[in-house]
Amino acid sequence: MERKEGMSSLFSSHDTDSLLLALASKRLQTLIKSHHPPRRLGEPFVIEKSLLSKNLQTQWNTHVRSTDLSALLARCEEEAIRPLLPHHPEWPSRLFHLGEHAPRALFVRGSLPPVPHIALIGARAPSAYGLRATDHLVNELRPASICLLSGLALGIDGRAHEQALRYGLPTTAILGLGVAKDQIYPVAHHALAERILAAGGALISEVPPGQDGHRGAFPERNRLLAALCQAAVVIEAKERSGTLITARIALELGREVLAVPGSIFSFTSRGTNALLAAGAHPCVSADDIWRSLRLERPKAQETRKAALHLNTLDQPIIELLRAESEGLTLDQCTQRLTSMPAQELTTRF
Repeated sequence: MERKEGMSSLFSSHDTDSLLLALASKRLQTLIKSHHPPRRLGEPFVIEKSLLSKNLQTQWNTHVRSTDLSALLARCEEEAIRPLLPHHPEWPSRLFHLGEHAPRALFVRGSLPPVPHIALIGARAPSAYGLRATDHLVNELRPASICLLSGLALGIDGRAHEQALRYGLPTTAILGLGVAKDQIYPVAHHALAERILAAGGALISEVPPGQDGHRGAFPERNRLLAALCQAAVVIEAKERSGTLITARIALELGREVLAVPGSIFSFTSRGTNALLAAGAHPCVSADDIWRSLRLERPKAQETRKAALHLNTLDQPIIELLRAESEGLTLDQCTQRLTSMPAQELTTRF
């Protein structure tokens, strides 16, 4: 991100107050807000010291003195990190759905594409089935004008980002510990994060550069995932997991939640099967996602599916299977397709 002037000079006094409030402790934020009249969504927060008690003024002044805002903005400029505030035009409006739980600021590297976001999330230690299901769904999503959203975690999240890059889909990662180069977590996905940026994607966090993470950072990150997406697809999840927290928040926000059915003998499918029992949409293909969002299948996907029918050798088999809704065994196909040698028919299954 090239600028002719320092980033701090581009911040207005309203931006400064809003950013300082975002960097304050949750307790101080609550106290400050309680001494000000309610504000409309996205309205800049201006600190009116005359409304604060002397004790609260002292706490605020101590916070301001201990926060090196110039150093933070210089670090952001150095690493091409954009601090976003709720009144900025680039602020994702879907985050307002979180109400009082919405973040006060975001720190963004890269670009947020103006297209619907579909979240693919799941277990950190997935089965081979979960990885294959991820590959299958991302491959089917690729014709669409969507952005694939996930959390850059090990397992399903990382696989979803990898497959999005493979198929040329925009992808955005929501991180729990910050987007600065020395904050990327897990460290094993540092190179993946850089590839996401190189491909035109984005990294997002509400943790500022230079701030250490805390135990609650990942559950807090999950609410951003749930709010930003239009639909959340859970590939695999154990009975108690952060993935299910994300799914629950998504449901509370009115997002569509889908789950990939799994084996009753698999620990990593117990969470997804429980979601299905609770009313989540089953997801076995991208068509299920389009249906849940009441969208038509992208025409490019129709074209790719139609291409399967263009092989003249396979055409008789396809037409026969279409006509028989109950299905056919290989022997029955052989009897019906008398013009095709049995050995050749076998090679096509």
